[in-house]
Amino acid sequence: MNVRWGVIGAGGVARRRSMPAIRQAKNAELVALMVRDRERADALAKEFSVPRAYTDWRELLADTEVDAVHIATPVYLHAEQVIAAAQAGKHVLCDKPMGMSALECRRMTDACSANGVHLQVCFLMRFGSVYQRLGREIRDGRFGTVLEARATIFKALPLADDAWRLIPEQSGGGPLMDLGAHTIDILSFLLGPMESAVAFAANRATNWRVEDTVSLLLRARSGAICAVEHSFCAKGGDQTLEVNGTEASALVSTPPPGGEKPFLRIADSQGVATETVPFENYYQLQIEHFAECLSGNVTPLATGEDGIHNLAVIEAAYRSVQTNRVEAVQT
Repeated sequence: MNVRWGVIGAGGVARRRSMPAIRQAKNAELVALMVRDRERADALAKEFSVPRAYTDWRELLADTEVDAVHIATPVYLHAEQVIAAAQAGKHVLCDKPMGMSALECRRMTDACSANGVHLQVCFLMRFGSVYQRLGREIRDGRFGTVLEARATIFKALPLADDAWRLIPEQSGGGPLMDLGAHTIDILSFLLGPMESAVAFAANRATNWRVEDTVSLLLRARSGAICAVEHSFCAKGGDQTLEVNGTEASALVSTPPPGGEKPFLRIADSQGVATETVPFENYYQLQIEHFAECLSGNVTPLATGEDGIHNLAVIEAAYRSVQTNRVEAVQT
């Protein structure tokens, strides 16, 4: 099945990642885009050879030649746009975090279900072969009992003071909301749902209205303990995932560009083995997976229910920041 895509919010990450991925995917066609500025919309349409450019997302949703939409707008717009897309009969790929709250995410999921459209959330790490392999080996028992896991993403983002990510009414929060959506999801993917959270957030380098640094501990329903650490202000930081069990431990490390190559290191009773992780375009993989879901060939890998749980964990963490207590994940 060749899916005809429209992109709502075609600037930023969508321009750099999603739109090239749609063009490269074997089962996708980019037929429409939307940004608010007419000059920019026309320029992007020319750059990506897109036949139709809109400045109003509602007009894109009315386009009968669009099968699916990628919602790539600031978080506070997701719920309205996803629900409207579902009502227009469009299948939906929604950026993470899925919404401003778990309740919003439930409304979005229910709207897609009621209108018979497919909803997928951009939890990119799930599509990496290294993470899928870890998931299989955890389920198959190679790691024994998983004791704990740790996930980090540290970045130094050159954000203008008026960037939407720094406006809590538009973003929902800082690195916990933005980067934590990825790490909390991959930990849930590997170890199962989370049941409680305790978190500390701070502004160590800025006077932003959102946190610039955050650390949290999560307890999975399985009993495994997970640590998550993020910052928007750390130069040269790695992206890492570590899993430690009674029979084996693993480390996936993705250093900054220009440094070491990404690697997977597994230690068990046989010794320590390190291998290079090949480059994969997660954006392209999720686009191709989306079309396969519409064809009924595969089980969806990142659903609205996953998005609901993700926000429920994030909300518990933010409550913990305020209360200085362990908070239950409310689903």
